[in-house]
Amino acid sequence: MLPPGPGSRTWNTWSYITDPVTALSRWRDRYGDTFTLRDWSATTVVTSDPALVKAIFAVRDVGVFGAVAPESFDVILGRRSLLLLSGPEHQAERKLLLGPLCRAALPAWLGAIADATRGAFTGLAKGQTFVALERMREVTLASISQILFGPDDPKEPALRRATLDMMVHVRPSFLVARALQIEGFGRTRFGRFMAASRAFDRLLYARIAEGRARGEQDGSLLALLLAAYPEGQAGDEAIRDELRTLLVGGHETTSSVLAWALYYLHRDPALLARAQAEIDAIAETEGLLRAPLLDAIIDEVMRIRPPAGQCFRMLVEPLDLGPLRVPAGVLVSPAISTIHHREDLWPEPSRFDPARFSNGSRPSPFVYLPFGGGSHRCIGASLSKVESAIILGTILREYRLGLDETREPAWRREGIALCPSPGVRMHVEGRRS
Repeated sequence: MLPPGPGSRTWNTWSYITDPVTALSRWRDRYGDTFTLRDWSATTVVTSDPALVKAIFAVRDVGVFGAVAPESFDVILGRRSLLLLSGPEHQAERKLLLGPLCRAALPAWLGAIADATRGAFTGLAKGQTFVALERMREVTLASISQILFGPDDPKEPALRRATLDMMVHVRPSFLVARALQIEGFGRTRFGRFMAASRAFDRLLYARIAEGRARGEQDGSLLALLLAAYPEGQAGDEAIRDELRTLLVGGHETTSSVLAWALYYLHRDPALLARAQAEIDAIAETEGLLRAPLLDAIIDEVMRIRPPAGQCFRMLVEPLDLGPLRVPAGVLVSPAISTIHHREDLWPEPSRFDPARFSNGSRPSPFVYLPFGGGSHRCIGASLSKVESAIILGTILREYRLGLDETREPAWRREGIALCPSPGVRMHVEGRRS
């Protein structure tokens, strides 16, 4: 028997679409750490109990879990996305992608990430205003694009524009509820999204065909995928879906972390000065990966404002979860946002305090889980941490910025990530170096 939870699928869906963080917190307050959420897309056992999170992450049997995202996400990720695969197929795909995305492989891209950061600020005059979230999306998308397609790819700028053109039409409503995926001859939000999505696909397929024709071997992730999948519709579709997943997931979440980091730093001049002093003492770009305060700031941002409010596992087989017997066909979901704000685990959880992560302090992976955990932990975790350190470190070292927000931005879902809304308004005060 599943635990109790809110009853109305329609009201639950609406609450989850409009303000998932508040809804999850409210439901936990009413029903306890573990409850059942029924909405239009699925039935989900949601938990913020670290013991049950540990039990979920401890599962190693590849036959227990299916997809790690609701099936309705296939419109944005593709049906062959790593996030929608299960069993041995998921294991094989994960092993393939982990190599170029592991921390040891990423130093080759540090210069490109720093250059992309500078490129996003080129042309901004002193006093000019900008929205940090938008700028950070440009930087993170440029960074992941170079890793996917290689440096100096002439098609890469068009692919970036197509990604952003598609993402501007994404709404949580049609990601949460399959019933709302109605094209309406291109007149609905979903219809406009699908038109942009098809344009994006045409560019991706053209780039895949070009890579096959010239026998791409430039060390890019696309070259790796081309070697792994045979030519033909099925192989090209699998490559397209992984490119979509990495382009979308590889920039949306990290850009949110960076925008929040800029907000919290520029709200606190003393913390900003300490961070800049640490960075100024570092000569090489790679040294930013070993800056303790910078790392603690990024970790605390991901605690207080994780870009993913939950992680998911679809049960292919029943699972004993503490006293519960959860049947197949139900999702189980650690509620990251509520776990990260439990007062018994995080004193004064609404206070931004990088000292929580100072002196090498590492909390349990069952109470701090910005990338999920277990066998399905986010494959881009290392890339996100590396990008965040290089991008934030480059900005703090080279630019003086000012904050134009008079109060803390709202924490809302935009696209597939939880982001600051309206995006953190800032202005350029000048260059530091």
